[in-house]
Amino acid sequence: MVDLSGYYYLDGVDLWQAYGLIIQLGSADFLRFPAAKPAISHDWPDQNGIDVDLSKVYLQARTGTLQCVMVADSEAQFFQKHQALLARLIQPGLRRLSITAHGGRSYFVYYKECTTYQQLPGGKLNGLGDGGVLHSFGITFTEANPTIDGKDTHIIADDGAFIIT
Repeated sequence: MVDLSGYYYLDGVDLWQAYGLIIQLGSADFLRFPAAKPAISHDWPDQNGIDVDLSKVYLQARTGTLQCVMVADSEAQFFQKHQALLARLIQPGLRRLSITAHGGRSYFVYYKECTTYQQLPGGKLNGLGDGGVLHSFGITFTEANPTIDGKDTHIIADDGAFIIT
């Protein structure tokens, strides 16, 4: 059986080891640039265009949906993992979603909804041996406050040169 641990964590808990969860798609949603909130602007009747205050740009919340497959050896194990995952998702406060492929970056998110759900026929899943019980679903998270990590922010002059402060 393939070891799928060490890739995705929720509150420091490995999603594969704890819940038999395989993330198929969706982690790139958290790399997508969040939309900017509308800036304060005014449309002066005696000037062309609009006057926009861009002294500080604020970002909207960002959502991402992870497409998952839950693998369990039996119905009993499936329901135990299913309930345990739901209990973790709905705990009060934000969840810390860490993705190894993103340099171990963490996203502080909350559970929004389960977008799709399908019970798959039992049997073999490539590289995992006998899957037993397989369920496929999408979990949508919202990152309420997408921020730019200050240590990775660079100031660049008009000519494209980095400004060292």
